[in-house]
This record gives sequence, structure tokens and C-alpha cells, in this order.
Amino acid sequence: MTYRRHGHIRKAREWFERSLASGDGTAAIELSRLLSISDSEEPAARDYLRRALASDTLTYREEAQRLLRTDLRDW
Repeated sequence: MTYRRHGHIRKAREWFERSLASGDGTAAIELSRLLSISDSEEPAARDYLRRALASDTLTYREEAQRLLRTDLRDW
């Protein structure tokens, strides 16, 4: 998350994508948050949340479920 906090969105996305590829379901939630700033990215953001929920290693399952039920602008 340090990349994201310092405004290095591209590096943050790469880091979370590697983490997701290695099986970290929570990384999918973080990726959805990165994409949530754009209405045009809403389908991709929601897809990441569905991928998070499908993961066996998801720590914040309730959060992913809540975000899926919520309008993107309210994240």
C-alpha cells in the first residue's frame, strides 16, 4: 500500500496483481479500490471483488460483499 499512498498507482497495481496471482484474495479488493475512481472501470472493479470472494485466502470477505452491494461512488 505504500506505493498507493505515495501516488504511484501503476506500481501499486503491479504489486497487487502479483500478489493476487500468488493467491492473495485480499489483493483483489485493493485492486478494485484502485479502479473505483473511474466510472468506466466499474465492471473491472466489481470483477476483482468477485475474484476476491472466490478466493480461499480472503481476509476481508464481509468488506468485499458490502462493496459489491454498494454504488461505486459510495466506496
